[in-house]
Amino acid sequence: NGDILPPSAAPKKSVVIADPIAESFAKTATPATSFLERGAVMQRILDKYDASMKLNGTRVIVTWPDGRQWHGRSGGAKSWNEPSAVGSITKTFTTTLFERMIEAGKVTLEEPIGDLGLGFTHGNVTVGQLLKHTSGVPGYDKTSGLLRDGTTPKDVIRWASSQGLRFRPGSRVEYSTPGFVLLGVF
Repeated sequence: NGDILPPSAAPKKSVVIADPIAESFAKTATPATSFLERGAVMQRILDKYDASMKLNGTRVIVTWPDGRQWHGRSGGAKSWNEPSAVGSITKTFTTTLFERMIEAGKVTLEEPIGDLGLGFTHGNVTVGQLLKHTSGVPGYDKTSGLLRDGTTPKDVIRWASSQGLRFRPGSRVEYSTPGFVLLGVF
């Protein structure tokens, strides 16, 4: 239906480590030429998986146990040393930290986040609703001004406070990056 899904509901792709990769990792320290040959094998594998998964650009850094590294990129990916936005990967870490705090009894899914000490106006939304993208806190886009460098969590909280909730909390799912900023401040 075209709706954006939260990471927990997104389709999953599994990748099996190809035999050439496993063989490359299994080798002990080798001469530099063998390491270069391994890099060529890794690049062919990267190109193959980038194309077959229709990723349109992948960059990889592989570190072997002896400390040597191989950097590869495929498709339209940036160079390995160019900065990139971390994007939604931080949601995985935030969710993991909250799972641990819930297990330790320090917070509950039903706990309202309150005003966060910053006057947040939708403090009735709960930790669980934010984690599940069911809070109603709107996501931002290019017109919000929040995608520029230098945006702080306080900027995001002020912006989210100035917006109405998109729907009654808990009534539907809608992806919300600001919701995870709120969790980070909580």
